[in-house]
Amino acid sequence: MQFRLSIKLFFLLTTITALVMSAFIGLRYYMVSTQLKMELDGRADEAALRVAESVSPSIWNIHQKLADGHYSSEVAQAILDAEMASELVIAISVYGNFGHLYLGRYKQPDGQLVSIDDKLDSRLADLRHYRIRQPIKSGSMTIGAVEVTYSIDSIESAINSGLLLELLQVAVVSMLVIGLLYWSLRQSLLLPIQSLQVARQSLNALSEGVILTHSDFNVIDMNAAYEEMTGYRKDELMGRRPMIKLMERSVDKTVWQQLRSGPQWSGEVVVRRKGKLSFPAKLNFNEVWHGGKLVCHVGIITNISMQKESENQLQRMAYFDSLTSLPNRPHFIKTLEHEIQVARRQDRSMGLLFIDLDNFKWINDHHGHAMGDKYLENVAGRLRKRVRNTDFIFRLGGDEFTTIATDICDEASLSILARDLIAVAAETIKLDGHKLSCGASIGIALYPRDADNAEQLIQRADTAMYQAKQDGGDQLVFFSSELENTRRSNRETDEALRQALPKNELMIYFQPKVHYVTSPPNGNVGGRDIASSRVQGAEALLRWFRPGYSILNPKDFIPIAEQSDLIVDIGHWVIRAACQQLARWKKTSLGALTIAVNLSPRQLRHDDFVGRLADTIVEFGVNPAQLELEVTESAVIENIDQSVDTLNQLKRLGVTIAMDDFGTGFSSLSYLKQLPIDVIKIDRSFINDLPNDDDDVVIVNAIFSMARAMNIKVVAEGIENYAQLQFLLGQGCECSQGFFHSRPLPAADFERWVGLFNMRIEKALSDSDSGPFHGRVGISPALTGGS
Repeated sequence: MQFRLSIKLFFLLTTITALVMSAFIGLRYYMVSTQLKMELDGRADEAALRVAESVSPSIWNIHQKLADGHYSSEVAQAILDAEMASELVIAISVYGNFGHLYLGRYKQPDGQLVSIDDKLDSRLADLRHYRIRQPIKSGSMTIGAVEVTYSIDSIESAINSGLLLELLQVAVVSMLVIGLLYWSLRQSLLLPIQSLQVARQSLNALSEGVILTHSDFNVIDMNAAYEEMTGYRKDELMGRRPMIKLMERSVDKTVWQQLRSGPQWSGEVVVRRKGKLSFPAKLNFNEVWHGGKLVCHVGIITNISMQKESENQLQRMAYFDSLTSLPNRPHFIKTLEHEIQVARRQDRSMGLLFIDLDNFKWINDHHGHAMGDKYLENVAGRLRKRVRNTDFIFRLGGDEFTTIATDICDEASLSILARDLIAVAAETIKLDGHKLSCGASIGIALYPRDADNAEQLIQRADTAMYQAKQDGGDQLVFFSSELENTRRSNRETDEALRQALPKNELMIYFQPKVHYVTSPPNGNVGGRDIASSRVQGAEALLRWFRPGYSILNPKDFIPIAEQSDLIVDIGHWVIRAACQQLARWKKTSLGALTIAVNLSPRQLRHDDFVGRLADTIVEFGVNPAQLELEVTESAVIENIDQSVDTLNQLKRLGVTIAMDDFGTGFSSLSYLKQLPIDVIKIDRSFINDLPNDDDDVVIVNAIFSMARAMNIKVVAEGIENYAQLQFLLGQGCECSQGFFHSRPLPAADFERWVGLFNMRIEKALSDSDSGPFHGRVGISPALTGGS
C-alpha cells in the first residue's frame, strides 16, 4: 500500500509538472510563431513593395505600350532575381492590371531560378505557402500587382529543433525538480503518513484495546481490538466517554477523577460490553504532550477475565475446602485476624466456637471414607444453614469446624447457638440406606475477655473444646482460667514426661493377681477354694518419680501422653521392662508368673507395634504366653476391622489378649465374638457396691454366664474387701486383683510379697483341718501400703 501510494504521488506530480511546463512551452511556441509570422510577412511585404516600385515603370511602359530601354522586361527580371536571393522567397509573380501574368521567377528546390509561365503559375497557386500581394501603382492609378510567395519551412525546422531542445531541457529540469519535490514531500508528508499507517496497523494488530481521548476523555480514536472487546463500533463511541468504572467499589472517586490526578494511572477497571455483562480489565492511562500542550490521552486496556478466573480458582483452592466448599483454615486465620481488628476498632466483643464431631471416626471406619466424606458434606451444609447471617463458619480439616460469631456475643446467646449446632450435628442423616449420626463437642472463647489476639483466642477455644471432649462429648464448654491452668499444667507435664524416659524417672510396679482353683467340699466358697489359691502373676503399672513431686500414678500423666505419639514410646518402654522382668524371674522360682501390660489405643493402631513386640520377645527370650496384653473396649471399637487384624497378629505371636474395663463401652456383646479375646476383666465400677447393689449383681452374673459360654476367663479387679471376694468366688471367679490382696509394689517388694503369700497359703492349708479359712489373703499393711 505504501509503495502504491508513492507511485501514485510520483505520477501525479509528474503529470502536473508536465502539463504546466507544456502549457508554458505551447504558449511560448505560439507567441514565437506569431511573432515570426509577423516578421516574415513584413519582410515579404517589403520585398513585394520593392519589386512593385522597381517594376512599376516597366509595367507602365507596358501599359502605355512604350518602349523604354531603361525599364524593359529584362530589367524587371533582374530585379526579381535580386529579390529571389533571399532564402525566404520562393517565387515572385508580376501581374498586369487585368490579372494576367506579366513575368515571374520561381526558385526550384535545387536553387535554380526559372521563369514562371501560366502553367507553372497555376501549380504555384496550389502550393501551401505564404503569399503577400502588393499593388503596382503609377501615381494614383493601379497598373498591376506583385505577389511574393515565401516559405517558413527552414525557420519552422529551426523552431522545432529549438522546441525539442527546450522540451528536453524542461524534461530534465522537471525530473530533477520532481525528484527533489518528491524527496521533500516524502520526508515531510509520506514518512509521517507511512508512520501513521504503521502505527495504525500496529494498533490494530495489538490484542489489547487502545483508545485515544481528548483532555475531556471523549474518544477520538480506538483500535480494532477495543471494538472487538466491547462490541461497540468506532462511530458509536466517537465524542463520548468510554464506559469504564473502577473495580474497587469502596473507592470514592470515579475513574475520571483518578485519571486527572496525574500524568499516568494504572489500575483494574470494569469495562462494559455492548448488550453483555461487563468484564474486568487492566487499564494503563497516559497523557501525551507536545509543544507544552496536552494533545490527548492514550489508554491501553487488557482483558483480565481469564486471569481473574484463575485467581478466583486459586483462591478457592487456597481458601476453600474442596469437599464442603466451606472456607478452610488459612481463610479462617485471615478472617479471624480481620474481625478482631474490626471488633477492636468498634469496641465490641466476638466469639470463637471450636466444633469437633464425636464418633466420626467410627463412621469412617465402618462405612468407608467415601461415606464419611458424604456425611461431612451433609453436616457442613446443615451447620452453614444454622449459623447466623453475621457469623462465619469454616472447616479446619477432618471433622473439625469453627464459627466466628460477630453479632451478639454474650455467653447466653453463644450458648444458644452452640446448643443448636450440637443438635444439628446429632441429627440422623440417611445416606445410601444407612442412618448415621454424630454428636459434637464445642469449645467457646470470647474476645477480648479470654484473649486479645487470634493465636491466643484459637488456643483457648481449642482448650475448651478438648475439655468438652473430656467431659464425654455432646457438650459445650466456655474457656476459663481454670481450663487455662489445666492446659498449662498439661503442657508442662508433657514436656517433663518427654524427659522422663532418658532420665530413668519411670518405674514399673506390680499388682498381684490371685488365681483360685476348684476345691474339694472342705474349705470351699462357692466352688472356689481360697486355701487353694496361688499367685498367677501381676499387672504392670507405671509410676513416675518426677523430681519435686510425689510418686505419680498413670491417671496423672497417661491421658496427657495419649494426646500424642509419646504414649507409643512409653508403652514400648513398659513392654520392654515387663519382658526384662519375665527374663529375670525365669531364673528364679517365680518363672511361671505372667505379667499383664496395658495398651493404649494409639499404641494398638501404630503401624510397627506388632513387629517391635515380636523383636522384644525374641530379644529377652521370654515365653510369649506369659505376656498378657490388656486392651480397652473403646480402643477396639474405634476401628473394629483393624483391631481384629492386629489382635489376630498378636495371637499368632502367642501372647494372651485381655479386654480391660469390660462392660463400660457400647456394643460389647456384639463385637466380643469377633475378637480373639482370652480374658475379660470386670471393671471396678461393677465391683465397688457388691454384693449390695442389685443392678451390679445382675450385670456381674451376666458377664460370668457369657464368659463361661464363650470359654473366656474372667478377672475381677478392684476387690477391696472380703465380702466382694466371697461373692465373686461364689459366681465362679477364677482370678482376682485389688487392694484386698495388695497395692502395686516395686519388683523387689512384689517378690517378697509372693514369698509371704505362699507361706500364708501353706499355713492355711496346714490349719484347714480345724475349720474353714476366713482370714485375709495378703500380707501386712506395712508391705502393702494400706488396707
